Amino acid sequence: MPRLLVNLRAIRSRLGPLWWHTGLMFGASRIADLINVFIGVFLVPAWVEPEKLGVVLPVARLAALTAMPAVAVGGTVIKFIGRFLVRGEHGKVRSLLRDLAVFSFVVSLVAAAAVAVLWTPLCRALRIEDVRLLPWVLLLIAFSCWSPMLYGMAQGLGRFHLLSVARVAGPLARLAVIVAVLRPLQVTGYMAGQVAVVLGSMLVLLHAPWRYLRRHPMPASYREDLTDMARYTIPVAAGTLLIGLQQTVEPWAVRQLLSDADSAGYYMAYTFGSIPLWVAPAMLPFLFPVVSERHERGETTGRMHAQTLVGVLAVGLLLAAGLALWGRPILAWRPAWRAYVDYAPYAWILALATTVDTLLLCHIAHESACRRFTYLRYMAALLLAEAALLLLVTATVSWHGPWTAPLAARIAPHLNLPTLLAAMLIPRAFLLAGVIQTLLIFCNRSRSVPDNPVDDISRGDLRA
Repeated sequence: MPRLLVNLRAIRSRLGPLWWHTGLMFGASRIADLINVFIGVFLVPAWVEPEKLGVVLPVARLAALTAMPAVAVGGTVIKFIGRFLVRGEHGKVRSLLRDLAVFSFVVSLVAAAAVAVLWTPLCRALRIEDVRLLPWVLLLIAFSCWSPMLYGMAQGLGRFHLLSVARVAGPLARLAVIVAVLRPLQVTGYMAGQVAVVLGSMLVLLHAPWRYLRRHPMPASYREDLTDMARYTIPVAAGTLLIGLQQTVEPWAVRQLLSDADSAGYYMAYTFGSIPLWVAPAMLPFLFPVVSERHERGETTGRMHAQTLVGVLAVGLLLAAGLALWGRPILAWRPAWRAYVDYAPYAWILALATTVDTLLLCHIAHESACRRFTYLRYMAALLLAEAALLLLVTATVSWHGPWTAPLAARIAPHLNLPTLLAAMLIPRAFLLAGVIQTLLIFCNRSRSVPDNPVDDISRGDLRA
């Protein structure tokens, strides 16, 4: 055993913190993925009625959207916890953790109240009939607002092993709840499982701030850093909210504009096509804090960035090719899936889309950690244009007024899944081009100029 520990330490030293913890998280994520695949492609299609299957994604994304403010602020906290720890300013860390807890609690109350007020029109738009769903949605919203706080604390404090444990604990709790209540409660049972996965992860992550606060009981003011924090938070929050808006509007448009059968087919295609997103949980929890720490120390991170993007792209393209070749036989394998065999060609297309999404998440994490926000120049315009287009079409078709009825009659024959997928893919193609261009520009500059550790947020620098 001592020899094994020595070998493990040598491997960890050779790999470095990013790839070591990424490897651990990759193993934990594969266990979680097996559980989630078992739930998503075996239990849910078999136990949830087909006409209700299309409700699953948009309702789950609603909770994710309402939690975006907490997620955005959590990214700032990770950055500044790392900065304060490098300086040995533990009192500031304690005060920051306390204020983040208060902020998350307030956001959860506001988000839950807003959804409760708007619940009736939301149910009408998504064709939801189960009155038992609302309490579980509100619980999921509350926990989704608190979870980023604990996640950010564990990342910022360097408690990376807790992230790996939480990655497995949440899906295990979800599986237990899904098996118990999915068949009788249908979509409500699914939402109960979503609550369980967030709660299970939170219970593990609570250990990080609890242990730190016991060791460092004295708070200190970080008022002198508020200006820097605000200038850093604004672009990070903008990028986070834009991605949250895109991920919410797309499944909502599918549910509202297409039939129950097509929205259920989209769920199946998306479930298989979202496999490239599995790379993100294995890497993103460590990419941001590791890059941030190296940037604060003045070290270069361009090579790490390029390796990350190439790895994500290779995995995504490989999985998309596999779905293109064997998607139809896979969906024909089980009786519960055979009704969706005609949607198999969309699985590999959605795999390409989620590959670009994962690539963009990694790019944003790296650039934000290095205080560079050039990506907002092209990302904001593209994502807002896509969301505006889908919302405009949805509103035109849904509102049966004298002004919209003639236009809706013209649009309706062209509203199908291929059309909506095209509307999703075109912005992603431009986003991918923007990421590649930014990376090439930075690589060319880094050949002649070393990575500048003082690309200071106090200047609000948005240059590449």
